[in-house]
Amino acid sequence: MNKNINKTEQTKYDIKCAFLQLLETKKFEEITVREISEISGYHRSTFYLYFKNVNDVLWQVEKDLLDDFRDFLRTELMRVQPRTIDDFVRVVVYALRSRHRPDITQPIFLLMGDNGDHAFLNALKSHIKENMADLEQVNKMIDDDEKDYLIEFFASGAIAIVKKWFENGMNIPIEQAVSYLVKYSLAVINA
Repeated sequence: MNKNINKTEQTKYDIKCAFLQLLETKKFEEITVREISEISGYHRSTFYLYFKNVNDVLWQVEKDLLDDFRDFLRTELMRVQPRTIDDFVRVVVYALRSRHRPDITQPIFLLMGDNGDHAFLNALKSHIKENMADLEQVNKMIDDDEKDYLIEFFASGAIAIVKKWFENGMNIPIEQAVSYLVKYSLAVINA
């Protein structure tokens, strides 16, 4: 029975990898079951054993990545225990960057990119915002409205910096990209 579970998981993994490989060059809406089947090496009937359609593959890939990101972020936040927004942003960027697979372009970046899914970005931002609300520096804000806007600003900024870094071919060390966000963040906080 364990062999079947392992084979099932491997098949699903291979199909997801084929989907992500296609997402590197095609918009999500243009990807077909036929293409996924050809790249993965499985017949279409095998595809339909595990997935309803291409949307289902996207949903499962996103769920896997979001669950992984959420768990990794929580673990890192407990380990580092950031007190300031800039420390928090560094942890978020590290969590985003650390989610990679050596055999394919980083899936989280693919889903954040032009060929990806806007709903994924919103879900990612939601996870960041949930964790940011506990920061001591954020909780010192007197006005709840200001706090809400500040959290939105930083969550969006962290995602934007990582996305831009990836779009630019990771042309600078990620720490330098993070330093830009921290620099801009401090300017906002101190304004």
